[in-house]
Amino acid sequence: MSDEIIYELQLLWDSMVCGMILSVGYDVLRIFRRVCRQQKWSVGAQDVCYWLVCGILVFSLILRKNSGNIRWYHLAGIGMGAYLYFATISKLLVKYVSKFIQFLLSPLRFFGRQIKRLLKPLKNFIKMVRIRHKQKLNEKRQKRKNDKIKRQRLKDEMRKQHAEDKLSSKRGERDGKGKKEL
Repeated sequence: MSDEIIYELQLLWDSMVCGMILSVGYDVLRIFRRVCRQQKWSVGAQDVCYWLVCGILVFSLILRKNSGNIRWYHLAGIGMGAYLYFATISKLLVKYVSKFIQFLLSPLRFFGRQIKRLLKPLKNFIKMVRIRHKQKLNEKRQKRKNDKIKRQRLKDEMRKQHAEDKLSSKRGERDGKGKKEL
């Protein structure tokens, strides 16, 4: 075989290995999702990060091995490697590694549940204290608000009384002047 054909076969092999590595990476992500609860937004974020890493790895492989020239067999090799991995050991690996990790984590989960059970009364006490504190704050706010309204009413009454006093004193002066003239 010529050196060029051997080089192209080596590139195909490297592409297949790259596809298998990318598949193993996705299986690690799948195992993580089985072991730990995930929210929908975090699953999406993990997928985006995974595909970014995949793109960078594929680009670096093509750049390093073939000077950035994309050949169809690079993509075919990546696809074949991923297919071979998923068709052979992926399901078993994900299933048993997940179970093994869950087995290893079961004592931690047990102790976590016990600690959570022991801390529940403390959590309820803290919740009760918070509620009482909020009630007292609301009572103080309401009292301040009522006091402010009372002060405003008193000021309004005093202004009204003062205005009435002024008005009556002016009337008295007018009445007094009128009596003097007679």
